Amino acid sequence: MLTAAYNAIYSGENGKDELILLTAPLSATMEVQALYDSGIIDWATALPVAMHSLGASSSDIAEAVYRRQKQEDDKEKRADEDRATQKRAENLEFRGKEIDLKHASAPAPKPAAAPSGGSSGGAKPGSGSPGGAKPAAPAAAQAKSTNVGAGVSGLAQLDPNLR
Repeated sequence: MLTAAYNAIYSGENGKDELILLTAPLSATMEVQALYDSGIIDWATALPVAMHSLGASSSDIAEAVYRRQKQEDDKEKRADEDRATQKRAENLEFRGKEIDLKHASAPAPKPAAAPSGGSSGGAKPGSGSPGGAKPAAPAAAQAKSTNVGAGVSGLAQLDPNLR
């Protein structure tokens, strides 16, 4: 009806104009802000209402909503990427611990056999050290020194980006 009245008054126009009555149900920006802050309305509702109450055109409002939606989509995409990276890091840490446990539970290498017999000016009989050979390092110390390097190289094998 409004468009028909407009066309009747301005009959010289091409008749393609259409009038749209826009009303502001919440004209006070404080009301919009209070509803948004309390979580009653989301940004997709608050943004057009607030912009309309400021006198923005419908095309400006649509562009603003589009830009905000794009920001929200980008934010969600980054959050998904962060979650995937965190999950990958947790998996690598877990697999690294598994590798460390496998290396720790592996049998320790046997110490080299002491030189047999021979008269190389060894120790005196009854001195407690046959043939003057040094006692081998404790197996736990050997295993510990082996595990440190194995864990790091094991992680590098799991993820080439860690090198």
